[in-house]
Amino acid sequence: MRLEWTSSCAVIFSSTLCMATTWTVSGDGSGIFTTIQDAVNAASSGDTILVAPGTYTGTGNEVVDMLGKSITLTSSGTTAETIIDGENERRGITCGSGETLGTVIDGFTITNGYVYGGKGGGGILCTSWSSPYIRYCTITQNSVGPGSSSIGGGIAITSGSSPTIQYCTITGNAVTGDEWSINSGGGIGCGFVSAYGSGTTCSPTIDHCVIDNNDAHLDGGGIYFGDDDHAAVAAAPLLTNCIITHNPAAYPGGGIGCRTVDPVEGPYHSPIIKDCVISRNVARTGGGLYSAVFNESIADFAPVITIQSCAILDNTARSEVVEERGLGGGAYLSSTRGTITDCTIRGNRSSGGLDGEAAGGGLLFVESSEFAVTHCRVKANTADGGGGGGIAMYQSTVQVSECTIQSNTALGGGGIGAAECTLTLADCTVSENLASVGGGVGLYGCDSELDRCAIHDNLSESGAGMSMYEGSHTLDACSIAGNTASESGGGIYAAWCAPTLTDCHVTANHASVDGGGIYLDLVSTSTLVGTTVCSNGTTLDGGSMQISGTWTDVHDNTVAETCDPTCPGDFDYDNSVTASDLRSLLLAWENVDVDHDLDGDNLVNVFDALVLLSRWGSCP
Repeated sequence: MRLEWTSSCAVIFSSTLCMATTWTVSGDGSGIFTTIQDAVNAASSGDTILVAPGTYTGTGNEVVDMLGKSITLTSSGTTAETIIDGENERRGITCGSGETLGTVIDGFTITNGYVYGGKGGGGILCTSWSSPYIRYCTITQNSVGPGSSSIGGGIAITSGSSPTIQYCTITGNAVTGDEWSINSGGGIGCGFVSAYGSGTTCSPTIDHCVIDNNDAHLDGGGIYFGDDDHAAVAAAPLLTNCIITHNPAAYPGGGIGCRTVDPVEGPYHSPIIKDCVISRNVARTGGGLYSAVFNESIADFAPVITIQSCAILDNTARSEVVEERGLGGGAYLSSTRGTITDCTIRGNRSSGGLDGEAAGGGLLFVESSEFAVTHCRVKANTADGGGGGGIAMYQSTVQVSECTIQSNTALGGGGIGAAECTLTLADCTVSENLASVGGGVGLYGCDSELDRCAIHDNLSESGAGMSMYEGSHTLDACSIAGNTASESGGGIYAAWCAPTLTDCHVTANHASVDGGGIYLDLVSTSTLVGTTVCSNGTTLDGGSMQISGTWTDVHDNTVAETCDPTCPGDFDYDNSVTASDLRSLLLAWENVDVDHDLDGDNLVNVFDALVLLSRWGSCP
């Protein structure tokens, strides 16, 4: 009687006067239907399909086709006990008829879906401008077999689709292929597939999801954002509050692979990644994240990406092939524009870089990338055999401001390593980094401008604080202190260039051979304006303690074996008591050290730290 009334209502009355129907599904026959697809076939917009716990299978190409209907498909039990099973023969769910956010898929485990090539989406496929709302689901153990162009082992989003995926777990999915296949996005694949659709943008929202242990033959073990190989079409997801972890990719982008473009004209947007954790992913390039143009045919359309308030942790870039390099442990950004703001980049590693090449343990910018990195913490990253332990850049323009770059390691440029670049470094602290050349900052053929930076307590063979080779370099109001070189240039090493230092402090640095403060090599000269160079030292007799080489004294400079006292607690003599001085005190902790004994009790301890903190800031 209920079904007959509903049908008559549709004929006699306006749909706005009809009450929505709840259709029940149960495998044991206690519901109205025993299969989910039969319930979808019967449902109308606004209806709810309530599925009892159990395992549901299907026939044909998928277990469930949502048929473009604005209905809610939900489970009455838990996600774990309500299962849509593709039996490794078919896809789990298809949304291919223009579904909107009124199509809700809620509370299922979608598993064992399989697609051979084609569009992809072993677990869920969203295509033909469909934008369903998928929430509280687990998408696991789905796969896509070899195909010329297929994406998304777990979920594929193509041809203008923009679903919302929220509170889901996408785990253990895979996209496989051969050397001729473009198979990307082990967990989620988002982009235009050239054999289908007309090439409009895909803009999904992916929120509060866990994406782990997925695998991709090409790009994006966890997630792939991509475009057609010839059309300038933007995939523009909003990715928020997600955890992307333990995903491998055979080539670029273990956690996230991004080959999206942002044309100069048109209603396109860039990917936004916000409040996410990207950790312990592995790939050949871009262990955590990779972004680049698809190919040279659209090279004029640089990708644009926004990364905000994210943690990029313990990712690895490595290659199993000896002669190939692993580049960009945390992120590899090629021909890309964008911003990285309020992020932590820690414990990432790139391995297999060639000697002197920018390898990028934390971040690597290459091929005309243009980026602003602001208020980030770049710590304990490693570039094995290459340059740029924390941040590396090659032929790019990068602005780094208000960042802490600490305890990173590389062959060249322990904190920052750059070649043929334009670098602006402002209001940053670069400390306790290690390299063979350029412990804190190592620059080769770059133009650089450093403003109000503290480069302290770094170690290297030469140029412990900063190493510069060719290019144009200016330093303004910077403190370079406490750095140690086992050869020359404790504070600064310069070759074939003429750096200008204005209102800087080069103090308390040490070099074993020559140039405790500044070493000017290979016809280099330096211009000093209002700069203090003092209390630097060398071990070898005959080495210059303060400045080795030719320099121009413009006015108001001080070059002396010892620095005049400024104020108690200012151990680096930069006329202020800051974090650098606190680190210096901590290195003398629990020792009898006259220089650091601020309260006069012959022991450096917590009471001296309290005195130092009371004098924090600029000296009187």
